[in-house]
Amino acid sequence: MIVSLDSDSGRSGSKLDLAETLHPQFVVLHSSDNQTGGVVSATIFYALALKSAGYRVEFWTPSKTVGEQVSALGIPVFCHTGLKQAGVALLHPSIVRRMLRARKSLKAVLHPCGKHWLLAVTWLRGVRHSVVFHNEKMRNRWRIRHWLAISRAHRNTLEDYARRSGLARTVSIIRNGPIADVSTSIAPRTVKPVQRIGAAGVLAHHKGIDVLIQAFARVAEDRPGLRLVLAGDGPELGSCRELALNLGIGDRVEWLGWVRDTRRFFESIDLFCLASRREAFGIVITEAMQSGLAVIATDTPGPRDIVVPGETGWIVPIDDVDAMSRAIREAVDDPERTARFGTAGFERFKANYSVEKAGQALAEVLGLSRSP
Repeated sequence: MIVSLDSDSGRSGSKLDLAETLHPQFVVLHSSDNQTGGVVSATIFYALALKSAGYRVEFWTPSKTVGEQVSALGIPVFCHTGLKQAGVALLHPSIVRRMLRARKSLKAVLHPCGKHWLLAVTWLRGVRHSVVFHNEKMRNRWRIRHWLAISRAHRNTLEDYARRSGLARTVSIIRNGPIADVSTSIAPRTVKPVQRIGAAGVLAHHKGIDVLIQAFARVAEDRPGLRLVLAGDGPELGSCRELALNLGIGDRVEWLGWVRDTRRFFESIDLFCLASRREAFGIVITEAMQSGLAVIATDTPGPRDIVVPGETGWIVPIDDVDAMSRAIREAVDDPERTARFGTAGFERFKANYSVEKAGQALAEVLGLSRSP
């Protein structure tokens, strides 16, 4: 169910009375009107994971599009455009009423950023507030007592910052993963030739697609059946296309643009590569593992925690075309080992990154008790 309120009039956008919604144990507060991206996907995943683990969850967002996506997953949504502005959220009568109503049953609130830290000391005081660090930005996150990191490296950085700043903060690691109805688990794959190498994400400098194109070109020189499949769009689309043409592989790269049916994309490739220059987590890696794919990833904080070298894939240095091309060549030349890596990755996904497992781990970090 979704309750949509108009921020100017405060009138309900549907006939559903707020009192009819379940009293939530947990609120995920998405305070941006962004509709796509890794942070949005991760925030939705947290709500779905807790719901799958048996908790009463409510999702608050200023974005109607995001709200509709979350509602389709069976999660109650409170949608109000005022949630994207800290001052409006703190004082708007409709939002304040919703907070006071929810506070009666709330055990915890999860913030993807520190924008609404004042809520922790006003209308929602007495409720445990935790903030997720999806990037290196501190901003107002320091004001919230419980910090959640998405990699061991980032946890170490946050612990060091808190120690140097004299802040008493708990820092815990939580798990991200793919949204269940976007990329549903499939059976592990059988051994087959590795011919289609895929990557997905925004085509920007920090994603290192240029490195992947160069590495692919080296391996493709004596392997005429090899193809590179790129899902995504972004500011470096033009330069990446030009690079592929200059390297003589323009006709061997498939440019898919943004892909909504991610399951079909992952099923269409035989190996997944992530060449990022920086990557806090890498949900797309867990999607690939869920689809039974071996993974080649750069040695960045998130992938370093997810991929097990020599077991589920390869970890290569950042910006190292030689190392990336060697890993691709190994995967192509030994399809049996690549298939074993994919199977092990699938099992690792089920044990650590499924919504059920992630929900149980998140609830433990937040100190929640299972709903009756």
